[in-house]
Amino acid sequence: RLDSATLSYVQTIESLAMAPEFGGLVVPGHAYRVASLAVTMGRHLGMSQHDVDDLEKAALLHHLGQVTLEAPEVAGRPDPIDVSVVTSAMLRDIRPLAAAGDIVAGDLDDPKRKLASSVLRMASRFDDLTSVEGTPAEDAIEVLRSAPGYMYDARLVDALERAIKSHSVSA
Repeated sequence: RLDSATLSYVQTIESLAMAPEFGGLVVPGHAYRVASLAVTMGRHLGMSQHDVDDLEKAALLHHLGQVTLEAPEVAGRPDPIDVSVVTSAMLRDIRPLAAAGDIVAGDLDDPKRKLASSVLRMASRFDDLTSVEGTPAEDAIEVLRSAPGYMYDARLVDALERAIKSHSVSA
């Protein structure tokens, strides 16, 4: 029974992760690419397995709230702050996903959640640069590295670079 319940839980998260993609709101595969990168980055940064698991759920579901928005779009896309506010509120209302909601919200005092939120933001931006804008991976890393320090910590960019290298080795 536990295996069956666990499988249903995982499949539900996977289905919800695909909803924004099926609605044409994000590029296909975005949630899975972001989750894969974020998980690898989290491991490179020494996050605990529990925190990595929460980060993975947050990464898979970080655009879920976008399917509920009716607000005007900014440059053809919904305001990312609106998306994170709605998504985090949805996830925080579900006890097993509350930590993922905290990560999506990104405005926490808890250093672990703040790190996870920064990892998620960077992994998502990297995927936008490479998948949506067509920027080569090496150039995308340099774009992130050259951003102001308050946006992306150099330690995170290094973790992203290691994650990209480990993904290309295993691919």
